[in-house]
Amino acid sequence: GVGEATLVRPIFTTAPYAGVVCGHWFEPAATNSNRSQFVKEAAALSRLGVVSLMPDGLWSDLDWFNKRSWRDDFAATVQQAKDFRRTLDVLLAQSGVDAQRVGFVGHDFSAMHGALISAVDKRVKAFVLIAGTSRWADWYLFGAADGVPQGSELTAYRAQLALIDPIAALPHNKAPLMFQFGERDFYKLAPHSGPYVDTRGC
Repeated sequence: GVGEATLVRPIFTTAPYAGVVCGHWFEPAATNSNRSQFVKEAAALSRLGVVSLMPDGLWSDLDWFNKRSWRDDFAATVQQAKDFRRTLDVLLAQSGVDAQRVGFVGHDFSAMHGALISAVDKRVKAFVLIAGTSRWADWYLFGAADGVPQGSELTAYRAQLALIDPIAALPHNKAPLMFQFGERDFYKLAPHSGPYVDTRGC
């Protein structure tokens, strides 16, 4: 179910308020790989009359990626998207939030889940998706506690995830959407060393 979340409300402005759900990134080396990532932005937005709700995702557990089973990836991904939608329920239940001014900001895995939400939840009026990846398998096939699927299981795994790939979901979105990517992102395509290579310090 839905885990812990941080709520930031305006104190110097009056309702109605805009509302935003902010989903964090996955970066085990960072101290803000959790619901704390957007707290400073939420404080700034509160002065403009915005209520922000920042939930912990599955990946707030820094061991999540390595201890998961690939056999659970599809179900866990769908459940996390549902949990983000429950977070929207909580945001919209806050006093003074204007249901016509609700946004979603997602970074990394949260951006990918935001793509799924954009296809089915019309309550969100605008999306900002930061540094997402187009297909779940691009990340999940880096490995899991039980390795990676092989042979026919790999074919079936890819086919199942393709049903919910962000690149498949986004064409169904009708809301304004901003993709944000960094020109100096340390993840770059490398033809001979797997899908991504960390080029920090290069």
